[in-house]
Amino acid sequence: MAALALIEAVRLSKTKGRRIRLDDVSLSVARGDLYALVGEAGSGKTALLRALVGLAHPDTGSARVMGEVAGPDAYRVFGRVGFLPGDPPVRRGLSVRRDVETSLSLAGVRDPEAACRALSLVGIEDLAEQPAHSLGDDNRRLLGIARAIAHSPELLVLDEPTRGLGGVERRRILDLLRMLSVEREITMIVATRVADGVVELASRVGVMRGGSLVAEFDRDGLRERGREHVEVVVSDPPRAALVLEERLGLTDFAVCQEHLIRIYVPGTRISEINSVLVAEGIAVARLAVNAGSLEELLERLSTGEAAPR
Repeated sequence: MAALALIEAVRLSKTKGRRIRLDDVSLSVARGDLYALVGEAGSGKTALLRALVGLAHPDTGSARVMGEVAGPDAYRVFGRVGFLPGDPPVRRGLSVRRDVETSLSLAGVRDPEAACRALSLVGIEDLAEQPAHSLGDDNRRLLGIARAIAHSPELLVLDEPTRGLGGVERRRILDLLRMLSVEREITMIVATRVADGVVELASRVGVMRGGSLVAEFDRDGLRERGREHVEVVVSDPPRAALVLEERLGLTDFAVCQEHLIRIYVPGTRISEINSVLVAEGIAVARLAVNAGSLEELLERLSTGEAAPR
């Protein structure tokens, strides 16, 4: 039986002026997933998260949160959702602790210790009585995370939670996300840059580029794409595939878009592969070894330098 989707998008599109923010995006995040949404600045990550929680209205398509259409009518479920915007606001005139307590009150939570627990989890309990508006950007982001998790939500929607953090703070937040996912079984969708460390925690990864979701992987699929392999662009992929099987005995390869074949063998076999293909009259336009870095793969996908399988 398929896992229940806690949050989903169906063919979301949105433009602003001449700029495409979202282009026919569909995705589904099942209960228990930690879904990393990877992309460069301007790729559409923030626009998608805002549409998923009802803060932006798509031109076409729909979004649902826990079965409810995202928007004002979904108020019944938003008390079970924690949201970190890309630029977390603060409430002027309130201390850090009172800022979190106000969010708890809006969520209907009356636990007097919840705010302090959340501040401790993100590592800013010593700042509890400072004015919230006096915080620097890094601590404002940590305060935003504390607000998002304080009411023990079932679903977290986080826009780049580690952006701008130093090494110690970044490691603390990655450890916190791991704990919330594994121990508390909180479902998450997290927008992130490739190098921010969230991908290593994820059960699923989606890659955004130009407002589109260009690739999705589960953990095993991502590791497979990240293995060392030979990439070859040929004139006749079906015939090349037959040659790889019959002449070289290779079966672990994938025929991809734009005449690309990925062959999962050590790079030392690149000359042999090229010689056999050319001998069979197959034109080779490009031949390269990919060393198999997951970070490099996702960077190339998010910038368009690599084609989705």
